[in-house]
Amino acid sequence: MMETIHTQEIVKVNAPIDQSIAGLVFELNRFPFLYTIESCQGDGEAQGAWICFDVGAKGSSWQLLSEFVLGVLGPGLASLVGDAAHVSINVMPSGRVQGEVTIRPGAVQAVTGAIQQLVNQNAYRG
Repeated sequence: MMETIHTQEIVKVNAPIDQSIAGLVFELNRFPFLYTIESCQGDGEAQGAWICFDVGAKGSSWQLLSEFVLGVLGPGLASLVGDAAHVSINVMPSGRVQGEVTIRPGAVQAVTGAIQQLVNQNAYRG
């Protein structure tokens, strides 16, 4: 049986998100080219929250993701919230490349505000 390949596009959808990071996920998704893949609010004490994301159309290049993470999101969060957030690029066992934001426990509101600022500055158009 031959598999049919369909062209896909990113659509912002309603999805269940852990309550304490719902605003943070919402703000990240305000970047018109960014889409979140999965997230967790952590336990609030020892383990912080994390959000995995990608940019562009599904299957877009790791270069676009790198440009955004290393040129906009990482430096922007570092200047606005310091070590409250860490941004990385990961290669998953499947070979998929994705970005990840990890947030120190107790810093979700500060990071949400910082991301809101970055989106409002239109720092990156994708």
